[in-house]
Parts: sequence; C-alpha cells; structure tokens
Amino acid sequence: MKALQLGSITETTMCSFCWGDLAEIFDKNRHNLLEDAGYEVQIAELGDSTICEVCSQKINSHEDYYIVTVDDADLVEVVDEISKLIGGCEHCEGSERGHLAHNYNKDLGPDEAEMDVSGESLSSYLSDQGVPDNYIALFAGYVNCPRCGSGRDADPRDDPSAQGLDVHSEIFTVSDVNFFGVMISMMSPPYIITAVSQVAMDLALSMRT
Repeated sequence: MKALQLGSITETTMCSFCWGDLAEIFDKNRHNLLEDAGYEVQIAELGDSTICEVCSQKINSHEDYYIVTVDDADLVEVVDEISKLIGGCEHCEGSERGHLAHNYNKDLGPDEAEMDVSGESLSSYLSDQGVPDNYIALFAGYVNCPRCGSGRDADPRDDPSAQGLDVHSEIFTVSDVNFFGVMISMMSPPYIITAVSQVAMDLALSMRT
C-alpha cells in the first residue's frame, strides 16, 4: 500500500514501526520524541481495522499503536538540523548556475562537454540524511533554504515571488556550492562575466519590486 502524504503530525495514528522510525530520526538530531510528542499508546482490538497513517499498513489485533501529536516548532528544529548541509536551492543557486551554464554552453563545439550545473532532489538529500521513506514528503515540507528563504517560510501573501519546496525540488549542498564557486573562480572568459552581471541585475530588480 502507498504511504499517506502527511502535512503534519496531529493526532496521527502510527504503528509501532513508524513510531520507532520517527523516534530514531529525532534522536539522531538531538531531540527526544518521548519528551517532544504528545502521545497515547493503544492496543488494537480483535476485529479492528485500524490503519497506520504513516505507512498505510493495517495494525494487527493485540498490537500496540500510537496516537501522536508533534508541535510544528519541534519538527522545524529537527528538520533544520537535518538540512544544515543545504547551501542553496533551485530558486537561488540553481538560477545562478542556469545563467552561467547558458553562457558557457552556447559557444561549445560539437565535441565539447556541456557544463553540468545539476544538484540533487530534496527527497534524495533527505534519504541520504537518514530520513525514512515514509517521512520524506512530510519533512520536505518543513525544509527552508538557508540562502533565499524558499520553502516553509515562503508566503505569497507577503512576497508574490516566494517559492515553495517539495520532494522534487533541486537543492545544492554546502560542499557542492563551495566546489562550484572555486571552479567558477578559475574561469575568466567573457561568458562568466556576462552571466554574473545578469544575475546581479536580476537580484537588483527583485529587490526593487
């Protein structure tokens, strides 16, 4: 069965396995689920059809399950710890790289390799950080880009250009951003200067609107 797409953890029914997975990811990121969550333990009665809202599996009779609520503030702290290696997203770092790649690639010869400016998906990053598959969509909704603020804090009512992030969003790690910056600093052709000038112009225009 396909896992449900949780938007928050509010009176969420969890099997013991999903509770254990959540407790482990909290523990790895300096939080204690037993202290942070409001929860109650129940036992599935014979004939019950209780379903885990995280993994969508039926909870067998006589098995323990949990009714769990976790404050958004606690989830934010855990996700911020998990995402501390993110250095940018598709809306900032990705946009700048796109300008650079365009100016570089347009003058390439037929046998020359194009500049690779790709990052990785947010879902891949979260998985690499140990987030269980069933929680990746939930955690992705709480990620905030440390550079441009895209993600959970983006509010189109305050900023029409605000952008959200989801599991498919492209992100760039701090080490990747630093490496790419060093690589670009070693290149000085006019297309680099043109691209940087265009990025600066775009940023200036965005600050005026």
